[in-house]
Amino acid sequence: MEIRNTTLFDAAALPLNGPKGELLLIIIAKGTFGFNGQTVHIAEDQAPIAYGDQYHEDSACVRYESDMAPPKSTTDIVFNATAYAPGGKPAEVVPVEVDIGPARMRMLVFGERFWNHDGILSRNYRMTSAKPFERKALVYEEAFGGMDEVTGAFCAENLVGKGFYGPRQNLAGKPLPCIEDPRHLIRTIHDHPRPKGLGFIHRAWQPRAGYAGTYDQQWQKTRCPLPPTDFDARFYNGAHPDLQCKDFLEGNEAVKLTNLTVEGQTQFQLPGLTLLSHLAYDTNNGQENETTLLMNLDTLFFETDEHRFSMVWRSAVEISDPPAGQIKRVSIEARQG
Repeated sequence: MEIRNTTLFDAAALPLNGPKGELLLIIIAKGTFGFNGQTVHIAEDQAPIAYGDQYHEDSACVRYESDMAPPKSTTDIVFNATAYAPGGKPAEVVPVEVDIGPARMRMLVFGERFWNHDGILSRNYRMTSAKPFERKALVYEEAFGGMDEVTGAFCAENLVGKGFYGPRQNLAGKPLPCIEDPRHLIRTIHDHPRPKGLGFIHRAWQPRAGYAGTYDQQWQKTRCPLPPTDFDARFYNGAHPDLQCKDFLEGNEAVKLTNLTVEGQTQFQLPGLTLLSHLAYDTNNGQENETTLLMNLDTLFFETDEHRFSMVWRSAVEISDPPAGQIKRVSIEARQG
């Protein structure tokens, strides 16, 4: 099968199993762009399609998830980012805001804080003042979650975070999370808010893990190695739930980022590109037919420290219709607007 890529981006076509176990031909294109103020340009160095997960150094958090996935249900918006104190002046707390088309995220990023006894003889706790900071990496280690070393209890939504503690133990000197939801701030040691973050949600964390389905003895007998019958395609979406769009982004959406770059506020518009995949195949009578598929923009990945972002478009067709052996050529085209 020939692949003709007429875009400036990396592209690939390969077979993968879909959510029902069906064999799909997945067509992927990945474009990388730089931004400077309100100006957006095609990056000279294009990020390649990722054929496996990439992790942060010295971290269990996924920096960039593999592009090898069937079509997603909607657009994921994901960041590898840092929170910057306004004007470069150390601050105890920094508001971070993301507005991309209809998607909206609000976070408060605190400096280091700890629980302390509210008096020598008190059983109550208060949190210390936050330590001022100039910049802080927005990784899930800084969000609410983690595992309680005393009881073995853990936060199913974020296994690597901090601030999750079991009952009946001394919490003096224990750290609080640095990333919080301004609508659900931690006030007491009993508060267990939903973790807040901009990166990829690990496949083993909730709620994502719940979409993977049931892998029991019945699955082993009747379905293995295909997905279980209760597999939910929402499993393929890896963004924080707040940054999974209701519908696919189409390009041209307004982007407004607050305190995610040293400039403080960044505004620009996503490129207005439409990507198409054309499949040429032989019919039973020896004629060549062509099918055109619209490629959905299903992943938007920002690396704000580098002032760049990547857009991933994807389409798919069941290989049995037409049969894979009859697909002669896959052509990938980008159109403006």
